[in-house]
Amino acid sequence: MDTTPKYIKMCEKSPLREKHTYRRGDLLYDPVSKFFVIYLRYEKPPYSQGIHKFDNGENRFGKRNIPYHYIPLYRQDQLQEMAKESNEPAIIQLHFFKAWVYNQHEDYIQVLSSMEQLWLAYVMHELYDKVWDDKKEEWL
Repeated sequence: MDTTPKYIKMCEKSPLREKHTYRRGDLLYDPVSKFFVIYLRYEKPPYSQGIHKFDNGENRFGKRNIPYHYIPLYRQDQLQEMAKESNEPAIIQLHFFKAWVYNQHEDYIQVLSSMEQLWLAYVMHELYDKVWDDKKEEWL
C-alpha cells in the first residue's frame, strides 16, 4: 500500500474524495496529527464506528465520525473497482489499463512510482479526463 507523501497529495487533490463512501478497512491519513487511520464499522449491534490510529508503533482507538480533513488512501482493488465498466471481465479491464499505460508519454509514467499511483492516474483519466502535474502537485 502506497503511503508516500506524493500519493497522499494525489489522493487529497482528487475529486474522488468528494464521493468516497467509507468502508470497513479503509486506510485514511490525518494530515493534522500525521497519523494513518483505519476506518472500522461494525454491522452488528451496537452499530458502532470508529477509527484506529497507528504510527510509530503507537495504537489508539476512538469512536467518532470521520473528520472531513482525513484523506482516503485508495487501495489498488478500490481503484480497479472504480475503473470497472459494469460487468466487464477483469481481463478486459486489464487490457484497457495496459493500453492506457502504453499510450502515455514515458516521462509521465516514470513520475508515477507505484501501482496505486498508476491506477489512480488511470481512474482520474477515465472518469475526469485529468492528468497529474507533478510540479504543481495537482490534477489538471
